[in-house]
Order: sequence, then structure tokens, then C-alpha cells
Amino acid sequence: MAMNLAICQVFCANLANNTAMVGAYGGAYGIGGIAGPLIATSLISHGSVWSRFYTIELGLAALNFFIIPWAFWNYESESDHEQILPHPASEQSSSTQRMWSLKELLSDRTTVLGSLFIFAYQGSEVCGSKEYSQIPN
Repeated sequence: MAMNLAICQVFCANLANNTAMVGAYGGAYGIGGIAGPLIATSLISHGSVWSRFYTIELGLAALNFFIIPWAFWNYESESDHEQILPHPASEQSSSTQRMWSLKELLSDRTTVLGSLFIFAYQGSEVCGSKEYSQIPN
């Protein structure tokens, strides 16, 4: 699972308008992370066998197997843009520049609120997965 997520992140990062693509990918992953447990809980609470949820997931994966080649058929033509930012290894920044950069980053309200949201989201995702793993058969 982690390898699949990493590969998709790298793929989206190499597309044109990569910031929006990585954001859309992360948003879709978040929607799935929220909707998946809700759907599983709904199926179980209505008397369905818990393994039926995985059958639905398998069906969606099979559908993706056929849709993904069509969706990304000409992705090479999208990545013709040159990379604007220099490679981090080529920059020789001093510790004062890094400290100033960190202070500037922490003073940005959007960055701090976004980080707190991700922290809370990941915490609830981990707590939710522990709760669902204790459902009796």
C-alpha cells in the first residue's frame, strides 16, 4: 500500500500543474479514507457479511485497472515543462538562512493550520483503524 501511494505521488508530481495534481490525489485519498470506514460500518450494521466490503473494493480495483490506461494514455506530453526550481543539493544555504526560512514558514497561518489539520486527520485515521479492527465476527 505504501509503495503504491509513493509511486502515485511521484507520478502526480511529474505532471504539468503538479501542485494541483498532487493536491487532487491527496484529496481523493482523504475522501476514500473517510468514506471507506463509513461504508464498511453501514454494511455491517445493516446485517451484511463484513467480507462483502472487500468484494466491493475488489470490483473498484478491477474497474480502475481498465480506466487508468485510458486516463493516462498521453501523460508524457503533459510533462514537457522544465523544472523551475533548482535541485536542493546544488544550493549551499547557511544555517542562518535555514533558520530564517523556518521562522517564515512558522509565521504563515495557512501552513500552521494545514499542518494541524493533517496532524488531527492522521490521528483520527489511526484511531479509527484500531477501533474497526476490534469488531467481533
